[in-house]
Amino acid sequence: MSEQNDNGKDWKFDNNNWALGIALILIGLLFLLDTFNILNINLTNWWAVFILAPGLNMVVRGWRRYQYDQSHGSRNTAFWGLMLIILAFSLFFNITWSFVFPLALIGAGIYLFFFR
Repeated sequence: MSEQNDNGKDWKFDNNNWALGIALILIGLLFLLDTFNILNINLTNWWAVFILAPGLNMVVRGWRRYQYDQSHGSRNTAFWGLMLIILAFSLFFNITWSFVFPLALIGAGIYLFFFR
């Protein structure tokens, strides 16, 4: 089922892939620069890109929907997107779970306190 704005355009699919496209281009450039030894990036967990990309997409979609109708679902989408982004960065930079998990709990608590 598709939700539409006043112009009849589908808010879910109207040019909200630009952020995901830019993120993928930047990540690709980083890998390319690392291949040519211009940057010395030690990304052993490069596969976390597959967690980062949907997280970025969820944040952008949540923000766009929030601008459209300020619904509760838009905040949920953005929140879970932020959680995926935090998870991806912790995997990229080998940040320990003893640091990430308390931050995730604090973020979830703040979200529940202010937005539920």
